[in-house]
Amino acid sequence: MIKKILLGTYTRGESQGIYQIELDPSQKILNNLQLVQEIDNPTYLSLNQDKTLLFSVVKEGDQGGVASFKKERDGSYQLQDKALQKGPAPCYLAYDQDRHLLYSANYHLGSLQVYRVDPQGHIGLTDSLSHQGSGPHPNQEAPHAHYFDQSPDGNYLISCDLGTDQVQTYQVNQEGKISQIACLDLEPGSGPRHLAFHPDGSHAYLFTELTSQIYLLNYQSDQGSFKILDQVSSLPEDFEGENSGAAIKLTQDGKYLYASNRGHNSLVAYQVQDNYTLTDPAWTPTYGQTPRDFTLSLEEDLVLVGHQDQNVLTLFERKAKDGRLSLLEKDVYAPEVVCLKFLN
Repeated sequence: MIKKILLGTYTRGESQGIYQIELDPSQKILNNLQLVQEIDNPTYLSLNQDKTLLFSVVKEGDQGGVASFKKERDGSYQLQDKALQKGPAPCYLAYDQDRHLLYSANYHLGSLQVYRVDPQGHIGLTDSLSHQGSGPHPNQEAPHAHYFDQSPDGNYLISCDLGTDQVQTYQVNQEGKISQIACLDLEPGSGPRHLAFHPDGSHAYLFTELTSQIYLLNYQSDQGSFKILDQVSSLPEDFEGENSGAAIKLTQDGKYLYASNRGHNSLVAYQVQDNYTLTDPAWTPTYGQTPRDFTLSLEEDLVLVGHQDQNVLTLFERKAKDGRLSLLEKDVYAPEVVCLKFLN
């Protein structure tokens, strides 16, 4: 069966919005790139469980916010609603299937938003909260919320703020209102960006943008709190250039972790040990500039990488026995890709 992947993009150059590209798993090639929605700066995408609703970041003039699209019988996604406010657009979205809520993190405003979503995809803001603080790095002059998503038990919401060096835990009630209950302070200047939970639900891996560190965290579900257990660099010891951490993913069995490096322009793969520590790093070049996001296929036998500063995708084959990546295809045209979501 032909696989379809949605691509979120910046629209500063050649891109016009949300794209879809097809992947033939038998021949292991990408083709048939299509523009599916003309929209400004759809830099992050999220889907509901059955893929009937698509949510996107959107920027319109001096307003930013989120847009929803409903899947039609022909498989296309048609615009359903927008929720905009004055100011920059968010950088992260996550849909809560059980509560029918949509969560967003806004980097430029240092804020979090919660939206109610009805069955038709109409969106209504229920709460917004602004972080406070700053850090020592030049990029930390103010709060910069970069991640806002559910804990695996569904009890809490977790945010990463790159500007304040904090991982914050929130509760959300049935009205879609949030309240903070815990906070983990990281080393000043680290810049926490994204979080990936281990399948066991009691551990997580935090990737820092400013120091390219991956922290192993213990997650205590009864309190929604985190404790730092270990940390490793996402870079080779001999690398001396500039780098910023980007995306981080775990395999479904929890045995391998992958992260993307912007600057070193690589994916790093680690083996996850029984004590959850990361060992045996292996670096694979992504053959493009600024690999901001990547995704594993649902079967986890393929890895697709998008590049923010070069209009290309790179496709790798992944071996389940050792987690290693081998190049299948590079220099596949797709403009300004910064988010990738497999539909099937």
